Amino acid sequence: MKKMITFCSSLCFMLFIMTGIVSAEHQDEYTHIGSYYKNVLTGEERFIPSEEVFSTNSLELEGSSPGYFPKGLEALETRGIIGSENRQLVTNTQVGPYISTCYIEANWGNNSYRGSGFIIGPNAVVTSGHVIYNSSLGGWPSSCKVWPARDGDNKYYESYAIAYEAGGNYVNNNDNQDDWGIITLADNLGDKTGWLGLRWQSNDYSGTVTLQGYPKEIGGNTNNRRMYKCVGSITGCSSRTIVTNADSSGGQSGGPMYKYYADTGYTAIGIIRGEGTGYNDGLRIDEWLYNKFISFRNKRT
Repeated sequence: MKKMITFCSSLCFMLFIMTGIVSAEHQDEYTHIGSYYKNVLTGEERFIPSEEVFSTNSLELEGSSPGYFPKGLEALETRGIIGSENRQLVTNTQVGPYISTCYIEANWGNNSYRGSGFIIGPNAVVTSGHVIYNSSLGGWPSSCKVWPARDGDNKYYESYAIAYEAGGNYVNNNDNQDDWGIITLADNLGDKTGWLGLRWQSNDYSGTVTLQGYPKEIGGNTNNRRMYKCVGSITGCSSRTIVTNADSSGGQSGGPMYKYYADTGYTAIGIIRGEGTGYNDGLRIDEWLYNKFISFRNKRT
């Protein structure tokens, strides 16, 4: 999916409809070539080969890392409600698991686009690749701001991008199976907001999943930068995709898809990517992406 958050493409969903969702256990492992990186402060741009991601779980069938929320900001609840328009306004964004979800505004000159993301370490935010890289607009954005826990005009935390990283296959040929990105922030906001846990597993996921972020519209009405969540059922998996009937729309791309586990708390298993009629999908966090994201746990600005 190439297009920006405000007018997402349905190509990936057409592909799933034509080919069907195949169980992850029966699919070949996706080939990550690496990622492209840009340092905003120095102008440095380089390719990071996939081999630089240290595989800590190469002989395992799954891996997980617990979430962290500062004392007093711990998660309030461990389950959600499935309804019909099913997105619920988050009325208190100042606690986990909401506080680490981000509103993102990326600018290419006079063109401004919105997206979502989630903090994974002191100064790192995961999002979709198409939120921070657009080949038709010249590649990387000219500027990007991030507001964790934003609630309309209430900007509790704010920082800006000093570096970007995006999936190599997405940058090279708009491959939506590699549509992920990382924003390095000028500030260590994660120390204040905490972050979700992370997980990968070779077996298919089942049960419910929560989608969270900043949709451009709710029920056909413009959403003024407020956070929404929706809990739905996981209806399909492939090696790179998680499909759900939870509601999502433009602007939520890059937000977390997460489940609750007793040992790791609220734990991201995917990245919201797009929406279709009756279902939505996300990019699944596989072993390679898990290790890439975990490498940012101890990085600081």
